Amino acid sequence: SQGRVLLVLDIDNTLLTMPQYLGGDRWFNHHVSRIVAGTDPDFADVSALIAAQTALLGLASMEPTQPGIPELLSEARAAGVDVFLLSARGPDLYDATRRELDRNAIRFDAPYACAFFLCTGNGVYGDREIRAALAAIGENPPASPYRNILIRDGVMLVAGQDKGVMLKLLMAASGGRGYAGVVVADDGQRNIDA
Repeated sequence: SQGRVLLVLDIDNTLLTMPQYLGGDRWFNHHVSRIVAGTDPDFADVSALIAAQTALLGLASMEPTQPGIPELLSEARAAGVDVFLLSARGPDLYDATRRELDRNAIRFDAPYACAFFLCTGNGVYGDREIRAALAAIGENPPASPYRNILIRDGVMLVAGQDKGVMLKLLMAASGGRGYAGVVVADDGQRNIDA
């Protein structure tokens, strides 16, 4: 991969979007702010909201955020760009995520993401594996436990955790130190900053 470019794309509101308000980012963020303020009549806490959004994402059909996304990814592949998707979704949404990517003809050639310190058969990693992998690349993880993540078939689902830290794991697992550049596209400034 020496001299190659890695393009890391978010999914929700970057590649795909909900065609309606219910279950989308605006709906989710509205409820988060109301939960924090203690004024949400629908959800007692964020975990209940996440469960509802997970159910909605598992059932809903999504659409591309703009026309021509499959063609743009095809052009990137033809130019030798490796593409990986990095989403705040949880591992339990892998099947629904693949279904919607396939239904919208969003295909990509992802680098192999399995290194000696981060590799399981099903691609699911828990707190112990994440901590060991971070230690192997010289990172100091916080005291709070990590939620399960998934790395499989070019998709990394990180369950709402720091995308900057997760990108470091992905880079290490995919041999990313050999890339000449990494481009990250995400609809959230906080994720870009991370």
